[in-house]
Amino acid sequence: MVHKLRQLGQRLHIYDLYMAFAFLASLSLWLGFYYKNDLFLLHSFVESLFLVGNYYFFLGHYHRTEEYKLLKTYPLYFLFQTICCVALTFKYQNMGGLYLGLVPCVCGTFFFMYRDEKGIDKSERKGLFLYLMGACAFLAFSAIKDMTFISYSEGILFFVFSFWVMGLVYLSNEYVLQNQRSLVGVLLKKKTGNVASVSNDKKDKLFFHDLINHTHGLSLFLNSKISSGKETSTDENLLLLGELRMMQALIKDHFGLGHKNLHGHYDVVSFDFAKIGLLNLVDNYLPESNVEGHFIFRGGAASEAPLEIRANCMVYYPIFHRVMTNIVKNISEAKSRSAEFIFDYKEDGLHITVKNKITQLNDLERSNLHSDLGKIILLAQNDKTTGHGLESINTLVDSIGGDFSFKIENGLWINEIFLPRPSNEQLKKSA
Repeated sequence: MVHKLRQLGQRLHIYDLYMAFAFLASLSLWLGFYYKNDLFLLHSFVESLFLVGNYYFFLGHYHRTEEYKLLKTYPLYFLFQTICCVALTFKYQNMGGLYLGLVPCVCGTFFFMYRDEKGIDKSERKGLFLYLMGACAFLAFSAIKDMTFISYSEGILFFVFSFWVMGLVYLSNEYVLQNQRSLVGVLLKKKTGNVASVSNDKKDKLFFHDLINHTHGLSLFLNSKISSGKETSTDENLLLLGELRMMQALIKDHFGLGHKNLHGHYDVVSFDFAKIGLLNLVDNYLPESNVEGHFIFRGGAASEAPLEIRANCMVYYPIFHRVMTNIVKNISEAKSRSAEFIFDYKEDGLHITVKNKITQLNDLERSNLHSDLGKIILLAQNDKTTGHGLESINTLVDSIGGDFSFKIENGLWINEIFLPRPSNEQLKKSA
């Protein structure tokens, strides 16, 4: 919940800028009419109300967008601005006020979309409410004042302009929120269309899925030794011991409990340490004889980076290991012949890109990738646990404020993952 509110605050920081510009715009409007008309102060009710309202809201809300309760006052703020602009239209008998009134309507529509975090379907009615209220205010003023100052051509131009702006708002957001950011949610949502919150039972199910994946990788390694008739070497035994301790760390992280027999800390580790477990994981699931693997390390993850920089490139290991286990397992089950892993550690955290060739799509499915990507992905996977793998990745990454998305380009399945740098609090706990 905490990181959700933090992300929400980051999204809404743009409204600090909007409030500042709204105040400056209303001040410029007031000063402009003041210097034009000597009797302005006697007839400046609308302009003064517009200025004082923007100033009051600016003082009370600037740099406080992260406080969720205050967000409830924003709709009234946008409605207030819209009505003031409509009033200016009739006062000065000029269409410019209506065009100004569209600015808070558009901004309010964006606000509802991102505040509710439910995309367009749940929020477009609230956004349209501002347009409807503005239209009602216009009709109310027109019943009192003469409306002959608006010609037919001006009305048509304003209607086209409004339709154009509204179309851009809704279509652009539908593309961004549904086809890009929310693709994982669209694929994993229930048939009712609502994405269920992650309950404890759901977390347990996803953890069980990931734990079985981890033990499956170990069983693949042991089976290869048994089939070849070779004994495990001392180095291999050390690797098995490391995997066993990693499994203990996963259990500890999931249940949040301690035990006297838990040795060492595997919560926050350097990427160099995490890379050892990653390479073992890839060796178990994607042996060189079956899959051609390519690894690219950039930024702080690069081997040529200075030691002091690499030492500060930290990752939350239980999340990293569970995410990469699901990714590698999916590549193995897809029977891909080649895979590319790109790790780029930047200032904000670890950026991961994994690409593998798709070998299970027929010609019809390839022709419909753009329109039916979600259906193709789900129908192409016969293993029912595959959906849990994608859902687990999305849930794990989201739990630490990261990001996960995937797409298909030129016959390649591309996973893009961002794991933020661990916080100071996590570093202290792991020390």
